[in-house]
Amino acid sequence: MSDPNAQMNAQLQVAQIESAQMAGAPSGVFPGGMPHVMVPGQPVTTAQMAAAAAATKHPQDITLAQIAAAQNASDPGKKPAKAKKTYQTKAMKAAAAANEANPASHTTSAVPAAAPITQSIPQQQAQQAKQQQQQQQAQKNRPPANLPLRQQNPRDIIDALKTNLDMIRREFAENLSAAAQRGEEFAPPSFQIRSQHDAAVAIELWLTSHGGNFNAEELAKKVAMLRDVQTKCRLGRLDPTCTENKIEALSCWVELTKTHYICARESRNLKSRGVPGIESPTFRLPDTTKQIPPPRPPEDFTSVAEMDIAMGQVVGAQRWVEAVERQMTR
Repeated sequence: MSDPNAQMNAQLQVAQIESAQMAGAPSGVFPGGMPHVMVPGQPVTTAQMAAAAAATKHPQDITLAQIAAAQNASDPGKKPAKAKKTYQTKAMKAAAAANEANPASHTTSAVPAAAPITQSIPQQQAQQAKQQQQQQQAQKNRPPANLPLRQQNPRDIIDALKTNLDMIRREFAENLSAAAQRGEEFAPPSFQIRSQHDAAVAIELWLTSHGGNFNAEELAKKVAMLRDVQTKCRLGRLDPTCTENKIEALSCWVELTKTHYICARESRNLKSRGVPGIESPTFRLPDTTKQIPPPRPPEDFTSVAEMDIAMGQVVGAQRWVEAVERQMTR
């Protein structure tokens, strides 16, 4: 006689097996034993029927991992699906390969570094134009090297004149100190030249009277310059009140003051070396930059006698007579 519960037992057995396969850990498996399988004709308990009903009513409690395990268990020959390669995976592999190839590099990401922020083209052009303008302005302000005196800025010519006058004053003080060391008396000259012409003549006389102590070529250049100044004074080309002649008059006066300083300096040096017959200049020049002496004195000489008296005071009577005699024999 057939078991009236056979059909019910078979359905419960199938539900139990499927539930165990989907759960990954069959409830019918006991520790250290085989799966518990219901045998047809075996009576079914109330607990087994409740478990089978719960497995069929709540399939959503099964996790994805359990479903995958159940599928793999149902088809063990099927290979697991490979994960798709993404951009990040490729980038990480590329970065790892780069680190292995270059151990000194500390690059931790294959993402390229952001390029430095640069100025826009209009800003760069404006900055370059500004730099060029500053360089041009600096070149304009820089005084050219070895520029002739008459081509320099009038302010620079006046500065050169002031420098010459300061050196003349210091040189007179040096002459006084050197004379005291030799046990001699020295008094700065008190006679002051009143015109450019007289200054050129007095300086020429001192140089020619001491010409044996100087280089002949350099002495000839100085004498030629002094005589050129005298000629310009006689022709009225060095009038400082005339706009056309102002720069030329100022330049000539700078040359005269510089030559006068050389005379005072060399007289001290020659005396210090013990050279005989050396005398210091007996005249001085106006020590101001505010006014240039006129080409000739306002009250020019009306006679040769007045000129002889004046030049005797400047260079000495004997030296003036010798100068006049040399001029007459030419």
